[in-house]
This record gives sequence, structure tokens and C-alpha cells, in this order.
Amino acid sequence: MYVTAASLVPFFKLGVLLGWFRGEPHFIRTLVTDASPVFLAARVLSATAGVVSVWVLFRIAGHLFGKATALVAAWFLALAFLHVRDSHFGVTDISATCCLRVLSLHAAILEVLPMA
Repeated sequence: MYVTAASLVPFFKLGVLLGWFRGEPHFIRTLVTDASPVFLAARVLSATAGVVSVWVLFRIAGHLFGKATALVAAWFLALAFLHVRDSHFGVTDISATCCLRVLSLHAAILEVLPMA
């Protein structure tokens, strides 16, 4: 949620540069009446975390079991119903899974078995 809020800063700066907003009060009033930029930011961040999760799982499985197993593991995650659905809707589940589980597992494996 904090990353989603932080991602609105570049949107605000771009909007001021392009003349969409006259300042912070105008930007806040615009978000109150139309919150679609917030939803779009959440959905883009969640979808990005979903793609990163698939890529990191591919790297982990490739390092531990080989390229064929890595492709199958990444394929299964990329087609898992809950993973795809939650990545699409912009909920925090996929971002949390990506950051806490997949990336920490990747870091732990690199600590034990450095990649060549």
C-alpha cells in the first residue's frame, strides 16, 4: 500500500508538467472525485510483482534443478488461477508473496549455493 501511494508522486509530477494539475490541492481534489489513477497504480504494481515472482521462481528452480524444471515451475505459477487473478486486481497478496517469500528464498539459496 505504501508503494502504491509512493507511485503517485511521479504521476503528480508528470501531471503538473503536462498541465493536468495546478498543484497539490488540485491533485488531491481530482483523486477524491476520480480515484482511477490510484487503482491503475495498484494494478500495475501488482502485475509487475506477479511477473517478477514468475521470473524469480524460474531462476530459483533453474539454479537448483535445471532449465527444464525451471520452465515447468514458472509455467505452473504463470498459469495458477489465484496468482493471475490477484495480480490482475491489484491486491497486496502478490506483492507480499513476491517480496517476502520468493525473493527471500532466492536470497537464502544464493547465500548457500552461489550462482556461477
